[in-house]
Amino acid sequence: MIGLRHHRHFDRPNRPRCGAMLVEFAMILPVAMLLFMVLIETSRALLIQHSIDTAAYEGARVGIIAGASAAEVVAESQSLLDAAGLVDTAIEVEPTTITEDTAVIRVRITVPAQSNQWFIIPDAVDFDIVSEVALMTERPPIVKLSGLPKLLQQLSIPQRN
Repeated sequence: MIGLRHHRHFDRPNRPRCGAMLVEFAMILPVAMLLFMVLIETSRALLIQHSIDTAAYEGARVGIIAGASAAEVVAESQSLLDAAGLVDTAIEVEPTTITEDTAVIRVRITVPAQSNQWFIIPDAVDFDIVSEVALMTERPPIVKLSGLPKLLQQLSIPQRN
């Protein structure tokens, strides 16, 4: 029984350590919350990029069909952007008038990140998220061949001489 008295100090609560843990938690919490917010905003930016990639591609697909118009391309892209909840978007279609001789349809969508983020930190998120798609139209082969140099130029692929 005498040996048990010497171990009695292990049963006492460690009160000075409780205060230190609270201070450490208070120091780490803002950093952890900031990292969590950055993770969420990065995920949101990637979601926006994927959404506008899809909208540009689907809009270009509408435009490559014979008889399509630039207004139909914009409407299709805008409907997908609206479904994703994106605001202040800009959609550019080239050419503005699609004819039977049009060989390539280019759709470019620009979305400002600042107006589409969930946690806004003023002036910290001041960039645009951009997607561009160029597709060859469903036209006769001679029309497609006429648009090939322009498509290669847009894709920055060097042409062979």
